[in-house]
This record gives sequence, structure tokens and C-alpha cells, in this order.
Amino acid sequence: MIVKELNIIEFGGLTDKRIDLSEGLNIIEGNNETGKSTLWLFIKFMLYGMPKKGHVDRDRAINRSTHRASGTMTFLYRGEEYRIERSFSDNSRGRVTCYRTSDGEQAPWGDAPGEAILGVPKDIFENSSAIGQGACAGLEGSKGATAIRNILTSADEDIDIDRIRRKLDNIRVKYRHINGKGGMLYTLSEEKSELSERLRKAVENRLRIRTYEDGLQKNKVNIENAEKELEAAAGLVERLNKREILQRFDALAEDEGKLSEIREARERLLAEETRDGYVPFAADGAALSMTADSLESAQRDFETAAAELEAVVKKTSGESDTARTELGRRIEEEGGIDALLSRADKADKKKNLGIGIIIAGAVVAALTAWNFLAIIGIIVAVIGIIVGVALAAKGNADRKKGLLGELPTGKDRQCYCEECVETYRRAEQYKKERSDAEEKKKNTRFLVDRLQSDLARAMERVRSTAAPTIENARAEAERIDSFVRAYRELGTRADTLRERTQRDKEILSAYNETELREGLDAAELPNITASEAEEKQRFCKERLSKLRERETGLRTELINLKARGEDPDRLMDALEAVRCKYDEAERFYDALTTAMQGIDRAAETLRGNVTPTIGRNASKYIADITDGRYTDVNLGGELGITLVDGRELTTSSAMMSGGMRDAAYLALRISLMRSIFCEELPPLMMDETLCQLDGERTERTIRILEQLGADGMQILLFTCHEREAEICRRRNNGANLIKMGR
Repeated sequence: MIVKELNIIEFGGLTDKRIDLSEGLNIIEGNNETGKSTLWLFIKFMLYGMPKKGHVDRDRAINRSTHRASGTMTFLYRGEEYRIERSFSDNSRGRVTCYRTSDGEQAPWGDAPGEAILGVPKDIFENSSAIGQGACAGLEGSKGATAIRNILTSADEDIDIDRIRRKLDNIRVKYRHINGKGGMLYTLSEEKSELSERLRKAVENRLRIRTYEDGLQKNKVNIENAEKELEAAAGLVERLNKREILQRFDALAEDEGKLSEIREARERLLAEETRDGYVPFAADGAALSMTADSLESAQRDFETAAAELEAVVKKTSGESDTARTELGRRIEEEGGIDALLSRADKADKKKNLGIGIIIAGAVVAALTAWNFLAIIGIIVAVIGIIVGVALAAKGNADRKKGLLGELPTGKDRQCYCEECVETYRRAEQYKKERSDAEEKKKNTRFLVDRLQSDLARAMERVRSTAAPTIENARAEAERIDSFVRAYRELGTRADTLRERTQRDKEILSAYNETELREGLDAAELPNITASEAEEKQRFCKERLSKLRERETGLRTELINLKARGEDPDRLMDALEAVRCKYDEAERFYDALTTAMQGIDRAAETLRGNVTPTIGRNASKYIADITDGRYTDVNLGGELGITLVDGRELTTSSAMMSGGMRDAAYLALRISLMRSIFCEELPPLMMDETLCQLDGERTERTIRILEQLGADGMQILLFTCHEREAEICRRRNNGANLIKMGR
């Protein structure tokens, strides 16, 4: 197997990347994180599909932006070129297609082409032909060792049972894979299922063709009937349209007669209601009605004002205490009750103070009459009495002066003043109410007189001989309104008829009434309108259109059915031939299984010879790499590595340097690979396998890889160093140098 081209659409961190590979040695050089390991992972993805969820390779393979992984791989297999196309996303199960590029024929390899092509599952492929970065820990790993022991059978140099076992196993794989999803038997079974399904569809297709042919014939008859119905409907519509046009001629003559009658009625009405050349107007009727309403309202207002004045007069007729009213007016003019009573209190205080001083002077005179102070006491008493008399006289004079002299003394004085003031105020209120009532009555009387005059003038304007009363005015207004309504209604009807007759005349001017009447027998027509007939005509058109659409659809479907349909008889013969092949292959597979079981039982006794054989083959490679320092490679029961030098000294893998361990591991893996894959070698893929080797051993290893490439093995060496490429350029060995970069 030789990989020719890798076309990465989206995988890990790479998108739209194409890598062309050659036979022999391919050096893929690039810095870290440039996608070298991604290429190696992509090849495994193409051959074996996407790992299960949780596997680190799955996380590396899915593109983080698109959450997809897809691409193609072109390779040579048994001398022919094939291509694998695979795509996968987190939301789908993935899709894989394998076909031969020369003619596009599908290859029956299933979801894991690697198993069908190389004859080994993914685990064996990874632990034999693919050497990952940091994988050179030896064959002590149980996964690789157990996988190899389960595939290889024991052999020696004379009888290679292992090769025979692999060939038989390859034949078995060709007939049936372990999981039953590949091989000739699986392919034949799938072919039987496919042919059975195709036969079923072909029979159904033939029945459907007959059904469509019958439907097409029935549809043709329906189209002919629909065309006849449409033709009859079109003729009926034409005759009904003529009838409606004639009916419109009749309606026009009728409208013209009605228009003449309405004109005469208007003239009669106008002549009946005209008085002395006066033609009633709607505004005059409205004016009469409004004036009558206003006069009636004014009369009610006048009656209300007269009643209010009479009530006010009755209310004020019992008020006759003129003295108290006058006294109250004077109290108000003097500043009110509080001011008047304050002056009265001051006069009383002066009088009382004078009397007190007189009494005090008399007392003083009496007390000092019998001692040496009698003269002084008498003088003081006399002065006091004189002052007291003067104050008392002044207070009494003030008390009797003006309005105060008319007021009673004592406690009744304030109550008397309040009654007088209240009487005065009530008299003033009554006077204002009477004045307002009289003014209102006067105004309403004026309004009544003015509206009465207006009503008389309005009655005179409409040439009425009746008295200008409210009832007569309303009667005249009703008469005028009735006339105006009737006259306007007649005018509106006349305008409508005039417009309709004018419109009908314009429309009917395009038709000859005489010719229409001569070519139509209305008695033969059904009692429906032209619109109903046109609706039926539209229905016939739609039905005919749908029938023709159905005819087109039936013809198209019939053509498609005939184009993609297959011959059931031919498919039945092919199915019988495949069944015969399947039965023969199944018998051969049973015989093959029996033979392999016999070989397995025989091989159990020879299994101990495999380890020395692998060791001898690996010894040749390790001797070349170390330039003869180590001559033999020994493998223990668990395939652990020990090296033997020229002095017969052994070195275990744990005692080796990193570079030596890598060299020993590489030699062993190449030997294992050559043993496992005898017929179809996969590419040997090495990821940074030579990074720990020194320059000389690296060059010797590349020389071995050159020889392997010349023997038909394809080698893919991934490295982040320029050393390997420089060695190839110096040796001019024709290696394919590929530079990776972002």
C-alpha cells in the first residue's frame, strides 16, 4: 500500500491542506505545532475512522472552529489507485466512501478500510507500522506484545507457518471480517439484499407505471369533457351578456319615464307651495322654528320673573319697624356696634371716676377735720370734689350726646344695638332682592316684546296671513320643512336617475339594440345571471387547467419512472446468480475456517520459534545502525529486548541510553512489520523516532530506510529537525522532502 496524496479539508488545526507523497522515503519536516503529528493522525482517521468519545486522538482530530473532521486519501493498492473520502462531526455518525479512481467503482471495505486492506485491526496497525512520538519504550508494553502474539503464529526458517496462517487469514478476511461487516460474504450478502430491494422496487415501479398510464388515459377523457363544458359555458355567458344588455336598454327606457314623472311632480309641488311669488326656503322654516322656540322660552322666563317679584314683595310687606331700621343704619354709619359701645363705656368710666373722686374728697375731709392737718385736708378734699364733679359732668354729657343718648343703659344696650343693625341689614337685603326681581322682569318683558316682533316679521316674510303666534309659526315652519324635504328628495331622485341614464346611454351606445333582439331568444336561457354563468366558466377553466397540470405531472412522473426503473426479469436472474455465488463462498469459508483451526492447533506447538525469528531479523538492522557494536537482539518470553555485543555481553532495555533504546525499538518494529504484513505493506510512519540518535547512527538508519523503500516499503518520517533532510540531500537518495509550516 502506497499513500499518494493527503487532502485535508478540516482536521485538527489544519484546513485546506494537500500533501503529495512518493514511494520510498518521505521526510516531513517542520517546527513544533505545524501539524506533523496531525498528518499521522489523519492517515489513521482515513483508514480506521474516528476514535470513541473521551479518546485524546478524537479531541485532537475535531476542528475546534467547525467541530468537524473531513478529507480524502489517495493510495495504491494491488497496482490500482483508490481513494477514501471520510467526514465526521460531533452531531453525526460520520460518512466514509471508498472507490477506485479509474472507474469510480465502490470498494466493499466498510467503515474501516484499513482492516480490509491491511488485514489487521487498528490496534495492531498502531503497534506495528506506526511508531509514535515517545513510543520507543520497548515491546514490554502489554498492548503491543499481546496484539502481536494474537496475530503471529510460530515458524522457523524452513516451514513458515506464520506466513501460511496470515495468508489463510487474509483469505478469510476477504470472505468475512471478524465483525461480519466486510469481506466477500458480507459483500455478496449486501449485494443479495441490494438486488432484492432493487427487485422489489422494480416490481413496484412497474405497477406504478401501469397505474400512471391508466390515470393518464382517464385524465385525457376528463380533459375532453372539460373542454366541451368550457365551450358550452362560454356560449352561455355570451347569450346571458346579450340578455343583460337588452335588460339594460329596458331599464334605461324605464328610468327616462321615471325622470319625466319626477320633473312634473317637482313643478306641481313648487306651484302649490308658492305664495305671491315667494318660494319657501329651508332657512325661513328654521328661522320660524327657532324664533317660536325662543319666544316660548322668553315667555316662561317672564312669568318666572313676575312670580319671583311677587314673592319678594310679599316677604317685605310685614317689615314696618322704621325706627329700628333707621337706628341700625345710623349705627352702621357711626362705625358699627363695637365702636359705639366703646364710646359709651368711656363715658360711663368718666362719670364713675368723678363720683369716686367726690366720695374720696369727702372721706378725706371727714378724717382730717379734728387734727392739725384739717386745713390741708380740706383743701385737698375740695380740689378732689371739684375734679370729681367736673369728670362726672363730662361723662354724663358724653353719655347723652348724639346717638348714645338714644340707646338704653345697662345690659340691654348691646342686644338692642344688634337687633337694630340686623333689622337694617335685612331691610337692605330685601330692597336688593326686590330691585333684582324688578330688573329681571323688565328684561324678560323686553325680550318677549322683541321676539314677538321678530316672529311677526318672519310670518310676514313667508307670506302667512295667520296671527303671529307660536303655534302658527311652528305650523308654517313644518309646512316649509315638508316642502323642502319633498322637493329635495325629488331633486335627489332626479339627479340619480339623470346620472344613471347618462351612464347607461354612454355604455349602451356601443350596442345595436335591434340586432341584439333579433339574435336572441330569451325564453331558451336559464334563469341565472351572467355573473353566475361567468363563475361557472371560471370553474370550468380552473378545472381544465388543473387537469392539464395533472396530465403534465403524470407524463413527467411516467417518464421519470421509466427512466429510473429496472427490468424485474433481469434483476431476478442477477439475484439468482448472486445467491449461487454466496452459497459457494459460504461453503468455501466453512472449509477455510476448518483449515485455520487445524493450523492454529498445530501452530501452538511452534509458537516458541517466532521470537527467535523476529530477533534474528532485528539483529541485522541493529548491527547496521550500531556499525557492528551490537550483533544480536534477544527477545524474552514477554518480548522484552536485550542486546548482545561482540564480547557476548548483554544489555537490557533499562540499561540502554535513550538513543540506543530508540534504535533497538526501531529495528524490532521493522522486523515485526515485515513479519506481520507479508503481502500488503502499510506505510512505516515514524514520529520523531530518530531525535535521540547521534549523527552517525541517524545516517546509518536513513541508509536502512532507503533500502526498505527500494524493497517496496513507503516510509513517512516526521521530524522537527533539519538533520534528516540534510543527510538525504547529501546522499542524493531521491527522498521526498516536505516542509510543513503555518
